[in-house]
Amino acid sequence: MTITITNLNDLKIQKIDSIEDVKILADWFVNKKINFHPEDDFTDYINTYDGKESFSIQVGTKLNNLWLQAFHNCKQSDVWSVALRKHKQLLGGK
Repeated sequence: MTITITNLNDLKIQKIDSIEDVKILADWFVNKKINFHPEDDFTDYINTYDGKESFSIQVGTKLNNLWLQAFHNCKQSDVWSVALRKHKQLLGGK
């Protein structure tokens, strides 16, 4: 059984001001085992197991905004480096 994520109470940040915040955001996805791409629209994410939305509109919009902040407030190559490293971790690499 899967559940649409309707809040971000367990996400330890509210905004992205530094690359450390980006790491926290990416870790949130990894901890939830969500295969993500920082440029995706998270309001469009669908769970492949049951076809239901992965995120509520509010949560998807907030995640979109956090990634936009990441690219705006941090060096883009650093954001991509974190995202790729965390994605590799998600897929079982170190």
